[in-house]
Amino acid sequence: MKKLFLFVSVSLLSMPVFATGIASSFEVEYVRVDQSGKGFIQFKSDLVYEPADCIGSGYENKFAFDANESGGRAIYSMALTAQTTGKKIHAVGTSSCDTYSQIENWEWGYIVE
Repeated sequence: MKKLFLFVSVSLLSMPVFATGIASSFEVEYVRVDQSGKGFIQFKSDLVYEPADCIGSGYENKFAFDANESGGRAIYSMALTAQTTGKKIHAVGTSSCDTYSQIENWEWGYIVE
């Protein structure tokens, strides 16, 4: 009974993790930043798993970031590095579209070796 309770508890607590888009070892097609500092990364493949409900048509292969924040600057740098070196990125979204209303925000990620 304890094992069942633990399994159900862990499953319920980790559900928000499952409601996000994932760029699973994807190539970067291009990176865009506008004058406001907001930007996005366009991958060569559509996000997989369960991308955010707020994603608009035509935005299924993008993650947004804000270069006005230190995390956004790090994401921007990582995306440019991956694009110029031809490396792939593994990234997970936040399941929200806070930066742009139709592009899921980037939560965390890394360059795949």
